[in-house]
Amino acid sequence: MEAKFDGKDLYRKIKSLTGAGLDAIAEPAMQAGGKVFKIALQEAVSVRGPSLQQLADMDHPYARRGGAIKINGGKPLVHTRSGQMLAALKVEKKGKRGIRIGFDESIAPHASYVIQGTRVMLPRDVFRHVYSDDKKALSIVKAVGTIFNLKLRSKYGQ
Repeated sequence: MEAKFDGKDLYRKIKSLTGAGLDAIAEPAMQAGGKVFKIALQEAVSVRGPSLQQLADMDHPYARRGGAIKINGGKPLVHTRSGQMLAALKVEKKGKRGIRIGFDESIAPHASYVIQGTRVMLPRDVFRHVYSDDKKALSIVKAVGTIFNLKLRSKYGQ
């Protein structure tokens, strides 16, 4: 014997518990998760690090010829030079349930080269780095869950 419980059942249950459909809860929940994700990305693209001369003295630790990042414990972090990447980081609403987090290339035209790498420079995919960090990913999930929790508590006065 088994019980069936699918997305439609979950949607109906959320609607009955909160008085609102999933869309009404998903938007603020995704915004909350996006804020946490943005903060983690801001940390990843604003690392104080060695000067250009010090990087040269280290034999260019981001060079593709080296095979792997040889600085910051191998983490794909971005050192602050001009602050353009930090200023270019944007969170935008996308549809009813989504957000888009990315870099405005009119502010930081080099962002895609840093993230994806070039033929001479290793990629530093800060998006994957943040999301693959279990503590940071859990913080994002907690932010989303907190909104659902608040909606339920406001409905039932707990």
